[in-house]
Parts: sequence; C-alpha cells; structure tokens
Amino acid sequence: YFTWANAVVEKVLLKYPEQWFGTLAYMNISEPPTNVKINPRIVPFITYDRMRWEDPKLRVIGQEMTQRWAKAATVVGWYDYAYGHSYLLPRVYPHRMQKYLSWGAAHQVRYSYAELYPNWGEGPKPWIFAKLLWNPNQDVDALLDDWYAHFAGAEAAPGLKRFYAIWEKFWTVDIFKSKYNHDDGELLFLSGDPQYLLDVPASYIAQSDAAMNDALRLADTPQRKARVAKLKEMWDFYKASIITYQGEHFASGADLKSETQVLELLDKAEGVMTQARKRRELLVAFTTDPLFKDTARTLTQSPAINGQNWGVSLLWRALPWVEKSARVKERLQQLAQN
Repeated sequence: YFTWANAVVEKVLLKYPEQWFGTLAYMNISEPPTNVKINPRIVPFITYDRMRWEDPKLRVIGQEMTQRWAKAATVVGWYDYAYGHSYLLPRVYPHRMQKYLSWGAAHQVRYSYAELYPNWGEGPKPWIFAKLLWNPNQDVDALLDDWYAHFAGAEAAPGLKRFYAIWEKFWTVDIFKSKYNHDDGELLFLSGDPQYLLDVPASYIAQSDAAMNDALRLADTPQRKARVAKLKEMWDFYKASIITYQGEHFASGADLKSETQVLELLDKAEGVMTQARKRRELLVAFTTDPLFKDTARTLTQSPAINGQNWGVSLLWRALPWVEKSARVKERLQQLAQN
C-alpha cells in the first residue's frame, strides 16, 4: 500500500508541492510498514478509542504502536473515537484526554481527528477536548472550573462538578472492572447492547440527581438556569435509560419461585414502566430539539439502544401467578388501572 501511496504522492507533489496527504492506519494497514519508508508528506492517522488507555495494558500497546509508526513516518496523527451521541450515559474522561494528548504531543503526534459526535448532555467534554488540542499541557481541573462557572455561575458550578466527576469515575475506573469490558477492537461499546448500564449503582443515580438539582437551583441568571435545565433534560433521559434497561434484567419468569418475589417484581415494575414512558416521551421531544435532535436520530435508528420495548415484559413474567395468588392478581389489577 505505501509503495503505491508514495508513488502517487511523488507525482502529485510535482504539481502541488505544498500538499499533505492523510491516510488511516486502520484495518489492513493498522501496523506500520517495515520494508518501506513513508513519504514525509503522508500522515498516517492511528485509529483508537483512547479513553481505553486508562487500562495500563492497552495504554502500553497503544503507545508502542504510536512509536513504531513514528519510526516509519515523519509525523503521525491520531484518529480518535470520542463518541457521545450513541451512549446512554455521559461518557466523560477529561483527565485521560489530557494525559494521552500530552503524551502524543511529546511523541511526534502532530495531527488529530476525532469522531466526537457529541451528546450535549456531556457538558464540557467537547470544549475541554478543543482546548487541549491547542495546548495539551494545561491544568484540566482549572479548565473544568472555568467552564462550570461560566456555564452555570459560581454557586451552581460545584453541583455540575460533582455530577461530571461521578461519570468520569464510571468511565475511567468502574468500566474496567466490569465483566462487560473487553480488550478487543478499537472501540468500547458504541451502538450495540448497552450492558454497561447494568454496572450503574443506585447511589450514582441518587448522587447525580442531587448534584444536578443543586446546579439548577443555584444557577444565577435566567440564561444559566436555561442552560442547566437542558443538561437536566438529558440527565433525565440517561436516568430513565438506566432504570428501564436494568428493569429488563430484574428476573426472568423462571426465576420467580415465590409470591413474595413476584410482588417485589411488580413493585419494581411500576417504577420501571413510569421511567420507560418518560424515556419515550423525552426521545420524541428530542427529535425536534436543536441541541439533541442528532442524538435522538442516532438512538432511534439503532435497535439495540432505542429501548422502545424496555420494561414492557415485566408484567407478563408475573402472569402465571394470577391463578396461584390472590395478592398477585390484586396487584396486577391495580397496575392495570394506572
């Protein structure tokens, strides 16, 4: 490939001597060539979701790969997968961004492209990324504090800071302890089954609610309150996604061995179905929302994450108990009236 690419570039440079040429170090050419030196005007972009560099073994592999490319090419680029819009949680990792970008700047990485495609519920993530691309050696905490204060006001800023710290911990600590984590490929989850939602503890939901409510209450101008309210809308959607997806995994019908277990399931089902309805309503509203319509389009077009049927099977799992338990029958009748 690079023998061919070199030949093309040499001919083009005869007429356009100032041109540069990007190519993806991806799939068939993910490994650098060992038998040909790449023309200095060709910039290979190494593709990877570098959030995963929080895992030390993956970081070592990625850094060694970058260094091998740097020997084969005069300069290299990084192609990043910083997606937000296909995830059902705020996927934020600003401190990891700073670490890998500063390392890259010190190791011959001069270009960056990212499939960022944000969910604006991720707050400061795109802004932080842009700032770090200009200077990757900045103080991330100072940048975050600057964003929170300007976005919501000084009194509301701590609430937003707590909120995003919860989800940074999830994506940089918790996820790597998950049984759903894997080392394969270049991406960690995207639009497939969002099993990572099963790892979200109830305490994170409660803490996030409190933090976001504090930020909304303390925002100091109408404009800032409106900004925080938009973040809260997306948090409500994230929360409904967690609760409804986890509800799908409470128990199968075969797991229900006693009347008590069935009644507990029905108590949970009420909350799950309420959140499922709210989730569907928010998703419909997002389709015409200037901030969230692109996210809504992605979610609705991906069967594994659109979640339209999440929560609907819970009542059916209890149905075999209707003839065995008057209490179960009564509880189902109560739910049917609601």
